[in-house]
Amino acid sequence: MIIYHAPGALQAYEVHGAILSYYLEHGGPLGEFGYPETDEMDWYDPTAKCSIFEQGVIRWHSGAGVDTRTDKLRFLLTLTYHRLEVLL
Repeated sequence: MIIYHAPGALQAYEVHGAILSYYLEHGGPLGEFGYPETDEMDWYDPTAKCSIFEQGVIRWHSGAGVDTRTDKLRFLLTLTYHRLEVLL
């Protein structure tokens, strides 16, 4: 696990496991994703995790491994939809 604090940010965030490995392989905070904006969190599927970064999202699933998204807005809308679906 590594904790990152972006310059000027009010909060630090942790990255770990397979998401951290992928993140470091792609340059860490100075790479294509930038600094993390969230701690790792559950995806709507309980066997999946994700972390949101300045320039995209890295998601891990126990069956499929790591995938990425560069469209954060679409990802956040999907995540919100699935969380609301669980509540309804």
